[in-house]
Amino acid sequence: MRITFPLGDFAPAHKRPLDFRRLLIYPQEPNDDNEDGEDDRGVLLVTLVTSAVRGGKPNYSLAEVSRAIARSGCASDIDALHVVPLLVKCPDEAATEILALLGECGNAKEVVIAVQEAMEHLREELSAVEFDSDNDEAELESSTRSTSYKQLGKLLDLYSSAIPRLKLRQKTAAETLRPLLSDIQGIIELAGPLFNNTDGRVILEKVARLVERCAKWANDQPPKEGVKVEEIGSSSGAKSLLLTTLGSLANCIGADIAQREFESSNPRLFPQARSSVRSDAHVGDAIMSVVKDAFSVLHLSNDELLMDRSIGSLVLLGHTNTNAPIPIPPNTLLSYLLPVIISSIQNKLALDESLYILLTSAASLKTSKAHLDADLATPLCSVLAPLASMHPEPSTRLLTFHILGSILSVAPPVQRMELFHDLLTEEGCPFPQMHVAAVGLLKDAVLEALAEDRSPDGGSSKKTGNPFASPNLLRTFGPVVFRPSPPDLFASPPDLKAFLDTQEPRRLVECLSFYFILLSRDTRNLTGISDADCIKSVEKSLIGPLRATLQYWMSSGQDAHDMSLAALELAIERVDSKLASM
Repeated sequence: MRITFPLGDFAPAHKRPLDFRRLLIYPQEPNDDNEDGEDDRGVLLVTLVTSAVRGGKPNYSLAEVSRAIARSGCASDIDALHVVPLLVKCPDEAATEILALLGECGNAKEVVIAVQEAMEHLREELSAVEFDSDNDEAELESSTRSTSYKQLGKLLDLYSSAIPRLKLRQKTAAETLRPLLSDIQGIIELAGPLFNNTDGRVILEKVARLVERCAKWANDQPPKEGVKVEEIGSSSGAKSLLLTTLGSLANCIGADIAQREFESSNPRLFPQARSSVRSDAHVGDAIMSVVKDAFSVLHLSNDELLMDRSIGSLVLLGHTNTNAPIPIPPNTLLSYLLPVIISSIQNKLALDESLYILLTSAASLKTSKAHLDADLATPLCSVLAPLASMHPEPSTRLLTFHILGSILSVAPPVQRMELFHDLLTEEGCPFPQMHVAAVGLLKDAVLEALAEDRSPDGGSSKKTGNPFASPNLLRTFGPVVFRPSPPDLFASPPDLKAFLDTQEPRRLVECLSFYFILLSRDTRNLTGISDADCIKSVEKSLIGPLRATLQYWMSSGQDAHDMSLAALELAIERVDSKLASM
């Protein structure tokens, strides 16, 4: 006896529970046109899903349809070509549940075709938004970002479930994957800038899991002539997709690897209560663990990543280095990555990873007592100085300043002097706050050179040629450090308020501190700082005019009780006291 259930049965006067066990488990009586009733079941499912998604008051909600499909095990009968376009754009959580069932049980080839079509539609939508000048940032953030993120996430999950179930015929695995992964890469490039941190993390993890499953599926296929397992990553586009995704979503990772390394290396500066590491940095670590697993399946080496020279490879190398140091000499690593690091810092993309690589590379060079290659130091300092001066986050400014100091400390001595001179002058560095900070770095360099002179082996800096413990120091930096800026600042007393509103009071305090330290520590007068002519020169160019100006402000009735002026007075008193004791 043939059992039929006309579609009209699903519009009764009184709603009844949806019984898929009765409707779909028991097959209909076979006939010539429909041997097992699958076509009727597919049509029925399309009708139910369409009604639930588009109908104003459907007889059965999408959640009810989803539960019934799961209980009956009829997901294999779902028509992917009709259902995927409907459910991908549906915000109902039940739509995601049905798509998951379809990805696991539906016809793999049909699912892949349906996802390809949906990917193409999504790309067209994103391209239209990108070039439509009428769409402002607020609209992109509120609508396009949310829509593209949700659709892309569903489509990636479908691919992850369906592709590993594909049966190859004439094409190789790489040939099958190439157009599919290329489509995803194009969408990531368009949509990546729209994603917030949470969305970007989710998409990055989904792409990594998809790449890993695709690579494992490809590697499990019978070998084809001329196709090696090691080449699957490049020939299929899997490597390109993952690196592109890493590059586009680098700022969403949020693992704070540079800040964590900085704090762990300087525990006194950062007690636990003062840590600047974000609270969810561990989430970024977990996602990058998934990404690294995917790359391990692709059999990619560190050398291949170096040769790639992309933001994505920079990100991966940075996070790979957190587990164990990359067995690549720091100068070699930085030579390959220099253009990418400069671009990263200038565009503030993958900044965390760039700073981490610079931080650990400089530390490695310092530990091994090696110098940074001369052709690396200058371009690195030229991009680090603006970042340390202007970045809106205080923690990033401090971290970058520390890295800048580390880079300077491992630069060749002569070049190091040139770099310091640039940082201390308006011509070399237009950031007044850096002129202040650079004096402190110069002081550290001089103290290091003087300490070398006292080394147990008895060698002196005059013999080793360290210019920071020689008369070259004052010849190079005396005209810059031991004078006000501009040089005629105190020719006539400037307006007190205008003076205090600049960085000059802080710079002068640092300069006087440098002078005091040099007088105190250079006991062998290697730099010539204790020479009578030098002392007279500093008094004439800096201390005398500053002392006179401070006295004028105090006697003129102006409000001269500012802490900056007090610091200047104290600094002069320390210098006077030291000179008197010599």
